[in-house]
Amino acid sequence: MRSLTWAFELKPSFQRSSYRLPVVIGRPLTLFALVAGMTAMPVATSASSGWHITPVLRLSGGDESDLVVDPGLSRIPIAGGSFIELAPSLSVRRWLEPRTLLDLGTFATLQRFLNDRSRLLYAHTVQGSATQDVGHGLRARLSGTVDYFDDSELETVRRVGAGGELGLVFSREPWSVELWGNGGTRNYLSLELQESPDRTATYSENTWSYGSILRVFAHRAIGLRVEGMMQKTDSRDRLFDSNSWTLRASLDARPFSALFLAFSGAYQERTFDQRTPGQNHDEYWQLGAGLRRDFGDAWAASVRWGYSQYTWPDGNKEDSRRLALGIHRTWGRPSAPPPARIDVETLIRHSGGSVQKPDSGGRVCVKLRAPGAARVTVAGDFNAWDPETSPLRQVGEGWWETCLSLAPGVYEYAYVVDREWVTPPETRLTVGDGFGMLNGVLEVLPPDL
Repeated sequence: MRSLTWAFELKPSFQRSSYRLPVVIGRPLTLFALVAGMTAMPVATSASSGWHITPVLRLSGGDESDLVVDPGLSRIPIAGGSFIELAPSLSVRRWLEPRTLLDLGTFATLQRFLNDRSRLLYAHTVQGSATQDVGHGLRARLSGTVDYFDDSELETVRRVGAGGELGLVFSREPWSVELWGNGGTRNYLSLELQESPDRTATYSENTWSYGSILRVFAHRAIGLRVEGMMQKTDSRDRLFDSNSWTLRASLDARPFSALFLAFSGAYQERTFDQRTPGQNHDEYWQLGAGLRRDFGDAWAASVRWGYSQYTWPDGNKEDSRRLALGIHRTWGRPSAPPPARIDVETLIRHSGGSVQKPDSGGRVCVKLRAPGAARVTVAGDFNAWDPETSPLRQVGEGWWETCLSLAPGVYEYAYVVDREWVTPPETRLTVGDGFGMLNGVLEVLPPDL
């Protein structure tokens, strides 16, 4: 659903520049093709280097109610109605190392209304991010975005934006918390502000935002996302300087393996710094619900419904509705992360002796407390279960010990104390020996791990 945040961004003092629809729409399409080609070429030529590409094409159609925007003193209705929408996207992912993930992507939306004006909307975004795992459930993320938007009905909202963001994510199953901050700018290409009798300037806005995101996976098939955001906007015209806060929430559910349900909501309040009290506040909220059904790995169908309401500073309200049916086609799949680095010391400590790392000589040691024993040996896969080949020696205070040269692998073993077979008490992993007794399980790690 389109946002209604165009309100109060236009005024009678603005002047329109020349406008040619074929050029405006053609340039972004050329840009999308160029970015897609530039992204795909290195991926196609260096598949072995770890790059993975996932193109997706979504075709949808539906109906959307008229939208009203406010250029200052009078409100302009923008025709809605039935529409068709084409949304291609391209994402590229590469793991630079087990702890660093690089994501690049570009996506566009071309929406045409089947009304008497043949209204056309185009939006295009190019983005990239790098995520670094710094350990102990903490990740750092740095990202940047460039976007373009154009509406054939309102050339004055044709804009180009750019921004950067830094985030820190702390995760502990089944939840994660992200803190982020960003800065950005938007330039309205066909909107000029009369700053003085002999000077005009292109209207622009600078924004600074910060917020947090909470994600909770209450169940394997249910996920909750809640985001809060504060934003300050400084515009070329002081009447449009504002402060706002936004709360968004979404719930995803997968009752069956190929069926996905999604519910979302958002609320925003905004206050204009330089306006008269009583005329300096607006509100916006929206609700949405969707369903998607996957058909194999490549095809999916979806339905999406949304409703929103905008409250103007004078108290009047405008609502908007949207219903869309879509078909999705995916080529390829994103890469899975490489195996995570193992915290060997923690693994060994929590294994209770079931996991050991050999010393520099390739040896692992086993140890048993058997006070009063005359002879202790060990038998296992590593010596053909012959206890006479691996005796333990006394090391004091009733302890017996021996060190074995073992190749990396998993072994079963047991002690023999004065000819009596004993299950290794130090291991947490045991298996039956077929004779009513239990053998211990020992995993020997590679020495270079």
